[in-house]
Amino acid sequence: MQNITHLIEQYKVVASGKVLEAYKFILERTESLEGLLPSQQVSTLWNVYCQHYSQRENNLNGKLFEAILATIMLKNGVSPIFVQAKVVFVPNVNFDFILYSKEFGPISISAKTSLRERYKQADLESVSLKYVHRKARCFLVTMDKEEATRLERKRINGDLLGIDEIVLGNESSFDAMVEFLSQLNLEEPAPVQIISALKILR
Repeated sequence: MQNITHLIEQYKVVASGKVLEAYKFILERTESLEGLLPSQQVSTLWNVYCQHYSQRENNLNGKLFEAILATIMLKNGVSPIFVQAKVVFVPNVNFDFILYSKEFGPISISAKTSLRERYKQADLESVSLKYVHRKARCFLVTMDKEEATRLERKRINGDLLGIDEIVLGNESSFDAMVEFLSQLNLEEPAPVQIISALKILR
């Protein structure tokens, strides 16, 4: 594959320590991502990690998954991406990824390798974002197909309050998400003026 340093720099993937080590391991064993759909690109990188990297652990799994998603979104024209982002007036939440669009304002992407009860945190974060930014869109991206199917039924039945779409990183729903995001006018939001007034009395 092309030079690792160039790839990481080109895709602006923020990785260090164990994550960077695992990421380099994956890239060294990946032939090419060219000509593949975004979901196939995710699947290629994730399968190399799951099948060949012997030092996997839960925390590393999540960070590596985030690095792969960031890589693929950037590679497919989705930028800028704010990583581990805070949104003004949404307290005590670090979003995995935030995009900012002219059409919807902030768009959150929560990355979970597996779901179980962790979807509740993602849904609560989505509710918090939408409480302030009414038009915000919220995606949950996972590799856990069985749980994603169960969660999609919950979403359809109205049991999820904030998450708009459940996305499988290695299936067509991820391609659709990337296509949707790449068509938006994404930008860095202007600084927020907390208070404005006609006069200030001192």
